[in-house]
Amino acid sequence: MSFCRSHRPVSAQAGQSITETILTLPLYLAVVFGLLQVGQLATGLLVVNYAASTIAREAVQENALSIKSQYVTRFTNLLTVGMTYKDLQFAQDTSTPPLISIKVDACAQLGVFPLLGEIFLKPALGTKYAGGVCGGPAPTLGPFSFNGSPPYRFTLHGTATARMNYQPQ
Repeated sequence: MSFCRSHRPVSAQAGQSITETILTLPLYLAVVFGLLQVGQLATGLLVVNYAASTIAREAVQENALSIKSQYVTRFTNLLTVGMTYKDLQFAQDTSTPPLISIKVDACAQLGVFPLLGEIFLKPALGTKYAGGVCGGPAPTLGPFSFNGSPPYRFTLHGTATARMNYQPQ
């Protein structure tokens, strides 16, 4: 039987290493998948805000809010992998003519990694932030909301406002 410096048999030291690896592996994987989820949320938020600002700018330039299906198609074309269309809302502020402000609320859904939703997010957040309403006063985690029930999803909220300085007659 060979011995290492600690005067324990090599097989006992190998068994301890395997045990420590098995005990720390779930924590390590949770951290890795948590960081991947945060990166996916950040990318999704950038995409939703970009889509909202692009659509607001185009709606002002074209002066055509009546063709909502055209803007929905543009919004869904901008979504990245894992994101699905939730809602797209427009609001006009004509209180100060000839200036018109157009506010666009764009919302998309993003799936949560399976183990993160059930093991970590549901106990931590529950249904407290289940505000999936686009553009509404629902409780959110900043630009996100979490539905709290399977299948677990985040709703990403993006908002942009554009102003038309001249209204053609």
